[in-house]
Amino acid sequence: MRRFAILFLFAFASAAPGGAQRPRRGAGTAPGPEARATDAFSRAFAAGWMLEDTNHNGLADAIRGHIVVPAQPSAAENAAAANLAARLAYGATGMTPPLVVAADSALAAAGPHIYIGAGAVPTAQAGAVKAWTFRLAAGEGRVVLLAPGSGDSDLAVVGGNDAGLTAAANDFSARAPYQWKVGHGGDAVGAIAAAVNAAAPGARAQLVGLDYRAGVPGIAKAYLTAHGAISKAQLARAFAGGHLAAVHELFVLGGAAMAPVTWSLVARRPPSVSLPRPSSSGVAR
Repeated sequence: MRRFAILFLFAFASAAPGGAQRPRRGAGTAPGPEARATDAFSRAFAAGWMLEDTNHNGLADAIRGHIVVPAQPSAAENAAAANLAARLAYGATGMTPPLVVAADSALAAAGPHIYIGAGAVPTAQAGAVKAWTFRLAAGEGRVVLLAPGSGDSDLAVVGGNDAGLTAAANDFSARAPYQWKVGHGGDAVGAIAAAVNAAAPGARAQLVGLDYRAGVPGIAKAYLTAHGAISKAQLARAFAGGHLAAVHELFVLGGAAMAPVTWSLVARRPPSVSLPRPSSSGVAR
């Protein structure tokens, strides 16, 4: 059974994979300013975010920014960084090392960044990352957008334990820009927010986080922010539109409706609704 919910979270501050493709002409064209807010997810391994086409010949030929690990990284954090670095390097014809740096290195200041583990994130963004690590159980990992809405957003990969961190890094590096199925017929990560915005044109939803579970195919949860009104019926239409097949659960942070909705894909029954129970921390349960 798949679910989607609308929650209001006061805490929120603000090896090449099988599906990877070699850079090709036309893939290096950088997006316009309106697209850059979602580059960290939809263009994580394509020109326009960390990959750059410096000579404008249609091929990504440089990598801008760094993958950052804690000053004393664990084996799992090093492995996660290596997988993401391999995916980035696979998409470019050239790069200037080092791509992976420690958080206490002077090179870590140059972004954009993919932070591996909460310990890699600078103090100024520690509060946002702490909010994003809520309820991460063993085997669960999360890829989140830091400073959403800005042109220079960063990504952070965190996990409830080493297995969760590994799952998030491996699945995201192997599947993005697709939700899960890679190549022809696979739905893109960008289709998640597009499906919600198509069903609720005034929502202005933006994708800000993806959850993965070790050993479980698909995206366990997708998190979006919504700046306009959105109803349970609109969310139901978004989920039923056929472009969220790999997403098990959808959370919209903000919006007008505050009720979690459970949708049965088997029986195709109408959504069952129950009101969230607020906690003392301000996070709906």
